[in-house]
Amino acid sequence: MSYCLAIRTASGLVFASDSRTHGGVDDVNAYSKMHLFDAFGDRVFVLLSAGNLSTTQAVLRRLREGVADAAHASQVRGPSAPGRDGGKPSAVAKLKQLASFMGAGSASRVTERVSRRQADAHGAAAEGLPAPAASAPRPPEASPLTHAETVFDAAEGVGRLSRAVREEHRADEEDARFGASFILGGQIAGQTPELCLIYPEGNCIVPSPEKPFLQIGETQYGKPILDRFVTFDTPLADAARCALVSLDSTMRSNLAVGPPLELAVLEQDSLGITRHERFEADAPFLLDVQASWSATVARGMRELPRFPWEAARGSEARSA
Repeated sequence: MSYCLAIRTASGLVFASDSRTHGGVDDVNAYSKMHLFDAFGDRVFVLLSAGNLSTTQAVLRRLREGVADAAHASQVRGPSAPGRDGGKPSAVAKLKQLASFMGAGSASRVTERVSRRQADAHGAAAEGLPAPAASAPRPPEASPLTHAETVFDAAEGVGRLSRAVREEHRADEEDARFGASFILGGQIAGQTPELCLIYPEGNCIVPSPEKPFLQIGETQYGKPILDRFVTFDTPLADAARCALVSLDSTMRSNLAVGPPLELAVLEQDSLGITRHERFEADAPFLLDVQASWSATVARGMRELPRFPWEAARGSEARSA
Protein backbone atom coordinates (compact mmCIF):
# COMPACT_ATOMS: atom_id res chain seq x y z
CA MET A 1 0.00 0.00 0.00
CA SER A 2 1.07 3.64 0.12
CA TYR A 3 0.09 7.07 1.38
CA CYS A 4 -0.27 10.21 -0.71
CA LEU A 5 -1.79 13.58 0.10
CA ALA A 6 -2.32 16.96 -1.49
CA ILE A 7 -3.17 20.31 0.09
CA ARG A 8 -4.77 23.33 -1.54
CA THR A 9 -4.04 26.77 -0.07
CA ALA A 10 -4.67 30.33 -1.16
CA SER A 11 -1.12 30.53 -2.54
CA GLY A 12 -0.82 27.17 -4.29
CA LEU A 13 -0.72 23.40 -3.97
CA VAL A 14 1.39 20.93 -1.99
CA PHE A 15 1.82 17.25 -2.91
CA ALA A 16 3.51 14.54 -0.84
CA SER A 17 3.89 10.78 -1.19
CA ASP A 18 5.84 7.79 0.03
CA SER A 19 7.43 5.21 -2.28
CA ARG A 20 6.93 1.83 -0.62
CA THR A 21 5.14 -1.09 -2.27
CA HIS A 22 4.50 -4.52 -0.78
CA GLY A 23 4.18 -7.86 -2.51
CA GLY A 24 4.45 -9.67 0.83
CA VAL A 25 6.55 -9.53 3.97
CA ASP A 26 9.66 -10.55 2.03
CA ASP A 27 8.97 -8.45 -1.08
CA VAL A 28 9.35 -4.74 -0.30
CA ASN A 29 10.14 -2.35 -3.15
CA ALA A 30 10.15 1.37 -3.82
CA TYR A 31 8.25 3.00 -6.70
CA SER A 32 7.57 6.69 -7.06
CA LYS A 33 3.89 7.56 -6.52
CA MET A 34 4.34 11.16 -7.68
CA HIS A 35 4.24 11.88 -11.40
CA LEU A 36 4.92 15.35 -12.82
CA PHE A 37 3.52 16.70 -16.08
CA ASP A 38 4.93 20.21 -16.38
CA ALA A 39 6.20 20.66 -19.93
CA PHE A 40 3.05 22.11 -21.50
CA GLY A 41 3.60 25.83 -21.09
CA ASP A 42 -0.04 26.71 -20.46
CA ARG A 43 -0.74 24.07 -17.80
CA VAL A 44 0.90 21.91 -15.15
CA PHE A 45 -0.28 18.71 -13.46
CA VAL A 46 0.86 16.45 -10.64
CA LEU A 47 -0.62 12.95 -10.38
CA LEU A 48 -0.40 10.88 -7.18
CA SER A 49 -1.23 7.18 -7.31
CA ALA A 50 -2.11 4.44 -4.84
CA GLY A 51 -3.43 0.92 -5.24
CA ASN A 52 -2.73 -1.87 -7.69
CA LEU A 53 0.68 -1.24 -9.25
CA SER A 54 -0.14 -2.78 -12.63
CA THR A 55 -3.20 -0.55 -12.97
CA THR A 56 -1.39 2.64 -12.00
CA GLN A 57 1.55 1.89 -14.31
CA ALA A 58 -0.77 1.15 -17.23
CA VAL A 59 -2.65 4.41 -16.67
CA LEU A 60 0.61 6.37 -16.46
CA ARG A 61 2.01 4.73 -19.59
CA ARG A 62 -1.06 5.67 -21.60
CA LEU A 63 -1.10 9.20 -20.21
CA ARG A 64 2.53 9.68 -21.19
CA GLU A 65 1.89 8.22 -24.64
CA GLY A 66 -1.02 10.60 -25.10
CA VAL A 67 1.13 13.54 -24.05
CA ALA A 68 3.94 12.42 -26.38
CA ASP A 69 1.50 12.01 -29.28
CA ALA A 70 0.08 15.49 -28.68
CA ALA A 71 3.59 16.96 -28.56
CA HIS A 72 4.54 15.18 -31.79
CA ALA A 73 1.34 16.32 -33.50
CA SER A 74 1.98 19.93 -32.52
CA GLN A 75 5.47 19.72 -34.04
CA VAL A 76 4.41 18.30 -37.40
CA ARG A 77 1.15 20.24 -37.70
CA GLY A 78 1.28 23.54 -39.52
CA PRO A 79 -0.70 25.68 -41.95
CA SER A 80 1.51 24.66 -44.88
CA ALA A 81 2.34 21.11 -43.85
CA PRO A 82 2.26 18.83 -46.93
CA GLY A 83 -0.38 16.16 -47.16
CA ARG A 84 -2.67 17.83 -44.62
CA ASP A 85 -5.91 19.74 -44.94
CA GLY A 86 -5.96 22.89 -42.86
CA GLY A 87 -3.29 21.52 -40.51
CA LYS A 88 -5.43 18.55 -39.44
CA PRO A 89 -3.71 15.16 -39.02
CA SER A 90 -4.33 12.53 -41.68
CA ALA A 91 -6.51 9.47 -41.09
CA VAL A 92 -3.38 7.34 -40.73
CA ALA A 93 -1.97 9.67 -38.08
CA LYS A 94 -5.29 9.68 -36.25
CA LEU A 95 -5.39 5.89 -36.23
CA LYS A 96 -1.83 5.66 -34.92
CA GLN A 97 -2.56 8.18 -32.17
CA LEU A 98 -5.75 6.38 -31.20
CA ALA A 99 -3.99 3.00 -31.16
CA SER A 100 -1.19 4.38 -29.01
CA PHE A 101 -3.55 5.92 -26.50
CA MET A 102 -5.79 2.86 -26.30
CA GLY A 103 -2.97 0.40 -25.64
CA ALA A 104 -1.82 -2.79 -27.31
CA GLY A 105 -4.95 -4.90 -26.79
CA SER A 106 -7.40 -2.31 -28.02
CA ALA A 107 -5.05 -1.25 -30.80
CA SER A 108 -4.98 -4.77 -32.22
CA ARG A 109 -8.78 -4.83 -32.24
CA VAL A 110 -8.86 -1.52 -34.11
CA THR A 111 -6.37 -2.81 -36.68
CA GLU A 112 -8.38 -6.02 -37.09
CA ARG A 113 -11.59 -4.08 -37.78
CA VAL A 114 -9.82 -1.86 -40.34
CA SER A 115 -8.36 -4.91 -42.13
CA ARG A 116 -11.77 -6.60 -42.19
CA ARG A 117 -13.42 -3.52 -43.77
CA GLN A 118 -10.66 -3.39 -46.40
CA ALA A 119 -11.14 -7.09 -47.23
CA ASP A 120 -14.91 -6.59 -47.58
CA ALA A 121 -14.35 -3.70 -49.96
CA HIS A 122 -11.89 -5.70 -52.13
CA GLY A 123 -14.27 -8.68 -52.23
CA ALA A 124 -17.18 -6.54 -53.32
CA ALA A 125 -15.13 -4.95 -56.08
CA ALA A 126 -14.03 -8.36 -57.40
CA GLU A 127 -17.67 -9.46 -57.74
CA GLY A 128 -18.76 -6.23 -59.40
CA LEU A 129 -20.83 -5.16 -56.42
CA PRO A 130 -20.82 -1.71 -54.87
CA ALA A 131 -18.38 -1.36 -52.04
CA PRO A 132 -19.92 -1.23 -48.57
CA ALA A 133 -20.47 2.26 -47.28
CA ALA A 134 -17.53 3.46 -45.28
CA SER A 135 -18.36 4.70 -41.83
CA ALA A 136 -16.93 8.01 -40.78
CA PRO A 137 -13.62 7.49 -38.99
CA ARG A 138 -13.75 8.07 -35.27
CA PRO A 139 -11.34 10.79 -34.17
CA PRO A 140 -8.73 9.77 -31.63
CA GLU A 141 -9.56 10.43 -28.01
CA ALA A 142 -7.63 13.49 -26.96
CA SER A 143 -5.18 13.19 -24.10
CA PRO A 144 -7.00 14.29 -20.94
CA LEU A 145 -3.95 16.23 -19.79
CA THR A 146 -3.22 18.15 -22.98
CA HIS A 147 -6.77 18.90 -24.15
CA ALA A 148 -8.86 19.31 -20.99
CA GLU A 149 -10.39 22.74 -20.46
CA THR A 150 -10.25 22.47 -16.64
CA VAL A 151 -8.38 20.39 -14.10
CA PHE A 152 -11.63 18.64 -13.21
CA ASP A 153 -12.14 17.71 -16.88
CA ALA A 154 -8.63 16.26 -16.90
CA ALA A 155 -9.42 14.26 -13.74
CA GLU A 156 -12.55 12.85 -15.35
CA GLY A 157 -10.44 11.80 -18.34
CA VAL A 158 -7.94 10.06 -16.08
CA GLY A 159 -10.86 8.37 -14.33
CA ARG A 160 -12.23 7.03 -17.61
CA LEU A 161 -8.78 5.75 -18.54
CA SER A 162 -8.34 4.10 -15.13
CA ARG A 163 -11.73 2.42 -15.40
CA ALA A 164 -10.90 1.13 -18.90
CA VAL A 165 -7.59 -0.35 -17.68
CA ARG A 166 -9.36 -1.93 -14.74
CA GLU A 167 -11.96 -3.51 -17.04
CA GLU A 168 -9.20 -5.00 -19.18
CA HIS A 169 -7.39 -6.44 -16.17
CA ARG A 170 -10.39 -7.94 -14.48
CA ALA A 171 -11.51 -10.09 -17.43
CA ASP A 172 -10.49 -13.31 -15.68
CA GLU A 173 -9.82 -12.10 -12.17
CA GLU A 174 -11.51 -10.51 -9.19
CA ASP A 175 -12.26 -6.83 -9.78
CA ALA A 176 -11.14 -5.75 -6.31
CA ARG A 177 -7.54 -6.76 -7.03
CA PHE A 178 -7.09 -4.06 -9.66
CA GLY A 179 -8.45 -0.99 -7.89
CA ALA A 180 -6.37 2.19 -7.98
CA SER A 181 -6.95 5.70 -6.69
CA PHE A 182 -5.41 8.95 -7.88
CA ILE A 183 -5.11 12.56 -6.86
CA LEU A 184 -4.73 14.97 -9.77
CA GLY A 185 -3.83 18.57 -9.09
CA GLY A 186 -2.57 21.45 -11.12
CA GLN A 187 -3.43 24.66 -12.87
CA ILE A 188 -4.40 25.75 -16.37
CA ALA A 189 -3.50 29.28 -17.46
CA GLY A 190 -6.17 31.79 -16.52
CA GLN A 191 -7.76 29.49 -13.91
CA THR A 192 -7.20 28.84 -10.22
CA PRO A 193 -5.30 25.74 -9.03
CA GLU A 194 -7.48 22.69 -8.38
CA LEU A 195 -7.29 19.30 -6.67
CA CYS A 196 -9.36 16.24 -7.59
CA LEU A 197 -9.64 12.80 -6.02
CA ILE A 198 -10.23 10.02 -8.56
CA TYR A 199 -11.85 6.90 -7.13
CA PRO A 200 -11.20 3.36 -8.48
CA GLU A 201 -14.62 3.51 -10.17
CA GLY A 202 -13.47 6.55 -12.16
CA ASN A 203 -15.64 9.23 -10.55
CA CYS A 204 -14.10 12.38 -9.05
CA ILE A 205 -14.54 14.84 -6.20
CA VAL A 206 -12.87 18.08 -5.14
CA PRO A 207 -11.94 18.99 -1.54
CA SER A 208 -14.27 21.17 0.50
CA PRO A 209 -13.20 24.67 1.58
CA GLU A 210 -13.35 23.51 5.21
CA LYS A 211 -11.00 20.57 4.58
CA PRO A 212 -8.77 21.68 1.70
CA PHE A 213 -6.79 18.46 1.41
CA LEU A 214 -7.11 15.02 -0.17
CA GLN A 215 -5.60 11.65 0.80
CA ILE A 216 -5.31 8.21 -0.78
CA GLY A 217 -3.87 4.95 0.50
CA GLU A 218 -3.20 4.53 4.23
CA THR A 219 -4.94 7.73 5.23
CA GLN A 220 -5.99 7.21 8.85
CA TYR A 221 -2.71 7.84 10.71
CA GLY A 222 -1.78 11.06 8.92
CA LYS A 223 -5.21 12.67 8.95
CA PRO A 224 -5.34 14.10 12.53
CA ILE A 225 -2.51 16.58 11.93
CA LEU A 226 -4.19 17.75 8.72
CA ASP A 227 -7.54 18.16 10.47
CA ARG A 228 -6.00 20.21 13.28
CA PHE A 229 -3.65 22.41 11.31
CA VAL A 230 -4.45 22.82 7.61
CA THR A 231 -6.79 25.55 6.39
CA PHE A 232 -7.12 27.33 3.07
CA ASP A 233 -5.13 30.25 4.52
CA THR A 234 -2.21 28.13 5.75
CA PRO A 235 1.08 29.46 4.28
CA LEU A 236 2.42 27.22 1.55
CA ALA A 237 5.67 26.37 3.39
CA ASP A 238 3.75 25.49 6.57
CA ALA A 239 1.45 23.25 4.52
CA ALA A 240 4.53 21.51 3.08
CA ARG A 241 5.94 20.89 6.58
CA CYS A 242 2.56 19.61 7.70
CA ALA A 243 2.53 17.18 4.77
CA LEU A 244 5.90 15.76 5.85
CA VAL A 245 4.70 15.39 9.46
CA SER A 246 1.58 13.62 8.19
CA LEU A 247 3.76 11.17 6.26
CA ASP A 248 6.07 10.68 9.25
CA SER A 249 3.13 9.95 11.57
CA THR A 250 1.88 7.35 9.11
CA MET A 251 5.29 5.69 8.76
CA ARG A 252 5.56 5.35 12.54
CA SER A 253 2.25 3.46 12.73
CA ASN A 254 2.20 1.53 9.45
CA LEU A 255 5.08 -0.45 7.94
CA ALA A 256 3.33 -0.42 4.56
CA VAL A 257 4.34 3.23 4.18
CA GLY A 258 7.99 4.18 3.92
CA PRO A 259 10.71 6.29 2.28
CA PRO A 260 11.89 7.68 0.01
CA LEU A 261 9.40 10.53 0.48
CA GLU A 262 8.60 13.02 -2.27
CA LEU A 263 7.37 16.57 -1.89
CA ALA A 264 6.27 18.95 -4.65
CA VAL A 265 5.13 22.55 -4.34
CA LEU A 266 3.20 24.42 -7.03
CA GLU A 267 2.87 28.16 -6.45
CA GLN A 268 -0.24 29.74 -7.92
CA ASP A 269 0.21 31.08 -11.46
CA SER A 270 3.74 29.69 -11.76
CA LEU A 271 2.52 27.06 -14.30
CA GLY A 272 5.48 24.94 -13.29
CA ILE A 273 6.73 22.92 -10.34
CA THR A 274 8.24 25.40 -7.87
CA ARG A 275 9.91 22.78 -5.66
CA HIS A 276 10.38 19.03 -6.01
CA GLU A 277 12.21 17.30 -3.17
CA ARG A 278 13.05 13.67 -2.51
CA PHE A 279 13.99 12.52 1.01
CA GLU A 280 15.71 9.24 1.76
CA ALA A 281 15.29 7.76 5.24
CA ASP A 282 18.55 9.36 6.41
CA ALA A 283 18.06 12.77 4.78
CA PRO A 284 19.24 15.42 7.29
CA PHE A 285 16.21 17.69 6.79
CA LEU A 286 13.77 14.82 7.24
CA LEU A 287 15.57 13.68 10.40
CA ASP A 288 15.42 17.25 11.76
CA VAL A 289 11.67 17.45 11.07
CA GLN A 290 11.06 14.09 12.76
CA ALA A 291 13.12 15.00 15.84
CA SER A 292 11.59 18.46 16.15
CA TRP A 293 8.03 17.15 15.83
CA SER A 294 8.63 14.40 18.43
CA ALA A 295 10.09 16.95 20.86
CA THR A 296 7.20 19.36 20.23
CA VAL A 297 4.60 16.68 20.90
CA ALA A 298 6.39 15.54 24.07
CA ARG A 299 6.66 19.12 25.34
CA GLY A 300 3.02 19.78 24.54
CA MET A 301 2.00 16.67 26.47
CA ARG A 302 3.90 17.81 29.54
CA GLU A 303 2.27 21.25 29.33
CA LEU A 304 -1.32 19.98 29.22
CA PRO A 305 -3.58 21.16 32.10
CA ARG A 306 -3.28 19.16 35.33
CA PHE A 307 -6.20 17.11 36.67
CA PRO A 308 -7.93 18.58 39.75
CA TRP A 309 -6.94 15.52 41.76
CA GLU A 310 -3.29 16.17 40.95
CA ALA A 311 -3.51 19.63 42.53
CA ALA A 312 -5.27 18.20 45.58
CA ARG A 313 -2.61 15.54 45.98
CA GLY A 314 0.07 18.17 45.75
CA SER A 315 -1.60 20.22 48.46
CA GLU A 316 -1.82 17.17 50.74
CA ALA A 317 1.85 16.41 50.21
CA ARG A 318 2.87 19.98 51.08
CA SER A 319 0.71 20.04 54.25
CA ALA A 320 2.19 16.75 55.44
